[in-house]
Amino acid sequence: MPLKAIAINCTLKPSAGAPEPSSTDRLLNEVLAALAEHDVAGELIRAADHDIKPGVTSDEGPGDAWPALRRKILAAPDPRPSALAYPCRGRGAVIIARSARGPCRGDPGAD
Repeated sequence: MPLKAIAINCTLKPSAGAPEPSSTDRLLNEVLAALAEHDVAGELIRAADHDIKPGVTSDEGPGDAWPALRRKILAAPDPRPSALAYPCRGRGAVIIARSARGPCRGDPGAD
């Protein structure tokens, strides 16, 4: 089964109306391009484009977009290469990568 990587950009700015891709988008696209050279399919998700409710459970109630995103992450075959990135003012972006299933909001031990 082919690998699929999911990259989540945790910038606070939604992509709608953005004049250009964020630096975090550019960095994650470079990571996905490098993975593609090894036949890993990739998807970039910008968290600010989704109505993710604050909280620590797998579903924070009506309107929470996290359950659908979580299902997408968990549906990927093991190992699940993924990258979570957020902008760090004045220092570019920080990337947290994982290649095996770790705690995910709503996982046992993560609630």
